[in-house]
Amino acid sequence: MLNVIKPHQSGFVWFHRLIDAFLPLGLLLGLTQIQNIPWHDRYLIMGLLGGFIFVIASQMVGVYHSWRGRSLFASAKLIFNAWLIVWAILIIIAFWYKDSENFSRLAVTLWAIITPIFLIGYRIIL
Repeated sequence: MLNVIKPHQSGFVWFHRLIDAFLPLGLLLGLTQIQNIPWHDRYLIMGLLGGFIFVIASQMVGVYHSWRGRSLFASAKLIFNAWLIVWAILIIIAFWYKDSENFSRLAVTLWAIITPIFLIGYRIIL
């Protein structure tokens, strides 16, 4: 009997998870460079944590389940829901550690808006 690859366990899904984990960090780095904001370890931690939490949240809301039969709008909604979970967690962490004043509000706000657009965009392109 042939082994059947489940859609949420294929190599392509792992490719999405890898991109989803590092794209937020890359976008944050790019935004800070464009705005001439000094890069420090807090941005690195936020970018890595954001990507890691996004992968977990995406798994929870069903982003990595089979996309067949799902509309583009439904996929985008799942990605936005996962990104909202990321933001809720990152905001809680920032307030918990009282560290929000060490970040550029413009860079972080742009990152919050641009990241889900890129996450949806690269899926459309693929």
